Amino acid sequence: MKKIIFLVTICLLVIGGKAFAHTGLESSNPSNRSTVTDPIEEITLTFLTKIEQTSSFKIQGANNVEVPVKNIVVVDDIMTGSVDGMENGEYTLTWNIIGADGHPIQGDLTFAVNLPVEETPVQVTEEESQVKETEDKETAPINETKDVDSDQSSNSFFIGMIIVLALVIVVSIWWMNGRKKK
Repeated sequence: MKKIIFLVTICLLVIGGKAFAHTGLESSNPSNRSTVTDPIEEITLTFLTKIEQTSSFKIQGANNVEVPVKNIVVVDDIMTGSVDGMENGEYTLTWNIIGADGHPIQGDLTFAVNLPVEETPVQVTEEESQVKETEDKETAPINETKDVDSDQSSNSFFIGMIIVLALVIVVSIWWMNGRKKK
């Protein structure tokens, strides 16, 4: 009986190790759910394992308008691409890769562009200037940026493997107790 439990455990570990070979997004620039305040010239995606040369990504802005991405280059686990003139707004980046294990994987991330708007100088009286300074002090902006890079599919798979392993252990214990009583 101990041999069976040992073999089942070894099989689960071997199968689980193969399943964890799927790659996911490790980091990106811009980060998922971040707000960018400087002009973007290059997008960089870093994955957990080496990816194939046929991997790509696209960016869509408001109303599903696609932003042209030029010169996509893949080197080992890093994919980069050039973009020009991204305007203020929300964007979704969708990546399609083929991981080192040969499986196609897709994911996406969102980010916002909020570049400062250049204002033309306007003649302001001294009284208006004082009022403006008072308002600025009272309503100081609060910038909050979330930087969360997570691969939901990897987390879900890991949780599923833990549940399966726990079930195998419970069934094995139940089966062993049933055999001892006979």
